[in-house]
Amino acid sequence: MDPTPSPGSLTAVKPAALRMDRAAVLTNRFGACTPSETLVEYDGVKSLEDASSMCRATSGCTHFTLDVSGSRSAPATRSRVRLCAGEPRPVDRDGAVLVVSSL
Repeated sequence: MDPTPSPGSLTAVKPAALRMDRAAVLTNRFGACTPSETLVEYDGVKSLEDASSMCRATSGCTHFTLDVSGSRSAPATRSRVRLCAGEPRPVDRDGAVLVVSSL
């Protein structure tokens, strides 16, 4: 069965499922970063743990966004992670998760 978007529907996630060591997790937020702050993007990332490992392995990575659902205008961004350097600038975006390292 494929999920179908439905007006007025709500999906809940237990906070424990999003808990990460030494990081703040912001749901429904996208970390806007300039092209010079964007370190790398990867498609097909299926978990926060995988995305976190990628950030830790990338020099200068201070935060990342995992786009869990993609957007209506850009569905290809589903399961894409963007690793960034610098000061995070959270922007509202349904289905995205912004993780900021607390170093």
